[in-house]
Amino acid sequence: MKRAIRRFTRAIGLEVYRRGCTPGPCAALARELESRGVRTVFDIGANVGQFAEAMRRSGYRGRIISVEPLPAAHAELIKRAKHDDLWLVHPRGAATRSGGAILINVASNSVSSSPLKMLPSHVSAAPESKTVAKVECTSWPLDEIVGQYCDLSEPVFVKIDTQGFEAEVLAGGPSTLEQAQGLLLELSLVPLYEGQSVWRTLVDQLEDRGLQIWRIDPAFEDRTTGQTLQVDAMFFRHLSPNENHEAR
Repeated sequence: MKRAIRRFTRAIGLEVYRRGCTPGPCAALARELESRGVRTVFDIGANVGQFAEAMRRSGYRGRIISVEPLPAAHAELIKRAKHDDLWLVHPRGAATRSGGAILINVASNSVSSSPLKMLPSHVSAAPESKTVAKVECTSWPLDEIVGQYCDLSEPVFVKIDTQGFEAEVLAGGPSTLEQAQGLLLELSLVPLYEGQSVWRTLVDQLEDRGLQIWRIDPAFEDRTTGQTLQVDAMFFRHLSPNENHEAR
């Protein structure tokens, strides 16, 4: 079935990637987290847990805290995490700048859902991602979510896959950005959602916080033109020679 789906999507000019990170990037990420002593990962925009499962397959054994706003995806997330004591599922909701109720535009493929309105450029590249419904959920600032699970002395890693809403999530986490050893962000190279910040703005913002790009992997591309539309970018805080030796 998976092969048939891939053949079909390629025939119509689309390349589909699994949400989260594939085994190669996740394996590299797991090794780096181990070397830095990171034992807590926040999975913001978890969908049904693809990223967490890939990290487990790649050898990461620390805590994972998953946050997801869609009811069906959140219910499936709970099922998948049920037998993993170190995989915690936060109450259904989203990470935002200031918290409160928020409306999510639900995409037909689920993974493209966002608080932001999808632009025609996205729908054109992936017709199966069009908005089909809206759902309301609670939201919290990123700092509030992180603060429920660890204190400011604990090194953390934050993965954010919120379909164009990444800047708003980061705006709610100034303390988290000071604390984080690294982040994984889905960056859009072209606007795909109304009002979103594209890659350059987010890269500059994180570099100002001492976080530098460590790895980039394709996330979404239009095979008809060959254009890459989104990438998964890993950022890590630069370690001094002494810190690097102690961490390893």
